[in-house]
Amino acid sequence: MGFGSSFLDLARAQTSKMSPGLRDDMEVGSSSDGEIRQASSPLGGKFLVMASTVLFLAAFMLGACAALLFQSSLHSSPHTRLRALGTTAQLGEAPEAPAAPVLPGLGVTGLPGNPKLYGKIPEKTIWFYYDKGFDPMPSRIVDLCIQSFCANNPDWNFEFVSDSNLLDYVSADMLPSAFWTWHQPANKKDMVMANLLALYGGVAVDSTIINFKSLNGLWQKMLQDGADAVIYWYRLVEPWGAPDSAAVWSFMARRDTGIFRRYAQDIKANFGDVLDVSQAGGNPYLAFGSGSLEPIMVEVNASLPLCMNDPTLTEYNKQRCATSAAKYHAARNGNLNNTKVILLDPNDRHSGPQLNIWKPLCINMAGDCPTPTRQNSAGLWQEYEDRKSNPYFTMIKLFARGGTFAQTHPELLLQKNMEENIFSEWFKAAGLEPDQPSRCKAKMERQETN
Repeated sequence: MGFGSSFLDLARAQTSKMSPGLRDDMEVGSSSDGEIRQASSPLGGKFLVMASTVLFLAAFMLGACAALLFQSSLHSSPHTRLRALGTTAQLGEAPEAPAAPVLPGLGVTGLPGNPKLYGKIPEKTIWFYYDKGFDPMPSRIVDLCIQSFCANNPDWNFEFVSDSNLLDYVSADMLPSAFWTWHQPANKKDMVMANLLALYGGVAVDSTIINFKSLNGLWQKMLQDGADAVIYWYRLVEPWGAPDSAAVWSFMARRDTGIFRRYAQDIKANFGDVLDVSQAGGNPYLAFGSGSLEPIMVEVNASLPLCMNDPTLTEYNKQRCATSAAKYHAARNGNLNNTKVILLDPNDRHSGPQLNIWKPLCINMAGDCPTPTRQNSAGLWQEYEDRKSNPYFTMIKLFARGGTFAQTHPELLLQKNMEENIFSEWFKAAGLEPDQPSRCKAKMERQETN
């Protein structure tokens, strides 16, 4: 018996139960005692019975369909229901969803999250950041250091970023909400530079570095090797007694590099919107720099030398090492092979940009500092001489704002007739002259007009 015949039989049975006096011979009104017996008209009786049956069948079928649809909606997958909704929308039976709003502070390009200058900055860009800006320059030493980059890299684009123009380059949602109230410039710089390199690529450097030759050689090396970034990493060649592993004062990277995207994201993820550096578990000054990069680089190469594994460190510096690398790395994980990084040791005696400047330049020393000369700083000068012909020796990093001498005698940093002054010698070797206008003037004016 098919579904149709069984359905009709069920309908007949239900009809008989509801109206016992209705039979196939259409007799109605028969009394129990047989005294009154009236047979209806064959046509009228049949019409009445057929109408009742049709109405009942219609009601029954509607109920059955509703039950089937309800059961289908309960047991069908969400994807099936979504496809049905999509079909309805295509037929115009449902109203169109409103366009996603552009949230305030997420860019002005019409696309949420895209900053104003995204897609407009060339990859070969040298980035400088100072929260209060570069007009006027923060100090004489910063002015001369930045000019050295302008003098030796005329074919590079330059961007001078401060808090006043930062949202032209990065979106507000890329920064922790407490960023604008944070008072440690070094931590702010680490956050900003990570985002700038993630979006645009280029070279992010501190403004207290003297640049002696073009960065093109190292840039071309990175491109030829198919590398994503060039990072200075301590302990690769020479020992290092401080708690940092990555030198956060100079990074070179291709645009959209995963290392720096994760670096920027991890700062927010690890420390939260309040930028609580106490969670770093090491040196708070390095929390957003070396401390955040270590766990990323360990995934690329688990055998990299780290602060926490250095047996030569004092107990004091061991306590200041970042702990995040060991905490977030599963020992059984293999090295990532989807990224390539060129690593250089900052203290490399042949090409490293970090010289033994501490005593000659009076780094972190109180009181007056004598003029550093070739005679009283012979060891420092020899380190410079040993490196200067190496094509990968491009700069010298100055710490603590250049040291006591640079801060107390800014007028002596570049002098015409002071050949024995190491600072003056270095800036002249970098292509600067005392009476020249700023080598960055044109680049800064171009940025202001754009």
